[in-house]
Amino acid sequence: MPPRLDVKPGDKYGRWSVVCEAERNQRGRRFLCRCACGTERVVRLTHLRQGRSKSCGCLCKELSIERATKHGHAGTPLYQVWRDMVRRCTNPKHTRFKDWGGRGITICEEWLNLENFLAWVGTSGYRPGLLIDRIDNDGNYKPSNCRWVTMKEQGNNRRSNRLITYKGKTQTLAQWAELIGIHPTSLSRRLKNGWPLEKALETPGNYFSKREIANNRKSNKFLEHNGKRMSVADWGRFIGINGSTILNRIENGWSIERALETPVRARRAVVEDGP
Repeated sequence: MPPRLDVKPGDKYGRWSVVCEAERNQRGRRFLCRCACGTERVVRLTHLRQGRSKSCGCLCKELSIERATKHGHAGTPLYQVWRDMVRRCTNPKHTRFKDWGGRGITICEEWLNLENFLAWVGTSGYRPGLLIDRIDNDGNYKPSNCRWVTMKEQGNNRRSNRLITYKGKTQTLAQWAELIGIHPTSLSRRLKNGWPLEKALETPGNYFSKREIANNRKSNKFLEHNGKRMSVADWGRFIGINGSTILNRIENGWSIERALETPVRARRAVVEDGP
């Protein structure tokens, strides 16, 4: 277990700056803190660390004034980004507060003002459709720790992602799946079923285990070939082969290309002598 970090005079928690320890008892520790506006107050340590107290109250007042001000950006995508960022970091009633403000994630003083945030946006490489992302997931919202990324890139930066290291390279499970040409669920299933890491990552994407074949039969697996993506049943109708035949071929180790392009042998005609 890492050593417990102590609180020192000058430590910052939102707008609070720690002055000194004021009280210590069985109920916990309390510290005399000075707000950025100059107000001093004794605050519980747990409230500081959990983000439940960020200022003497002046922050909420300023945010209320900001919301009431006619800035002309209400309803725009960037205003929604800024508003949601502020809410999940400062409002304990927000449904996702525990993942941001509850973890101690804060917003720098500069960005609490919408106009300052929009000024940064103008020089940060923003394009419509991109999402704001923190480079360090445990860091705060500030210019040096934020960037604009696609939804896919943001998904790879989540704390909940499973990281896999193979041959000295560390990537998320989704990134490995994309690299070897397989769906992330299939890669996850391989590992869950006890496949060695080398086999799971080296087996090409067109390989299907018996269990995957069974799941394909139930879920009508989609296959890609020559730029087309269709279900097994649709492929069967398209090329004139029963869908079960396609799956049986793949189950027997055929590649997708061979399974779809090999015609079915015509049955031998039975010729009977006439009467």
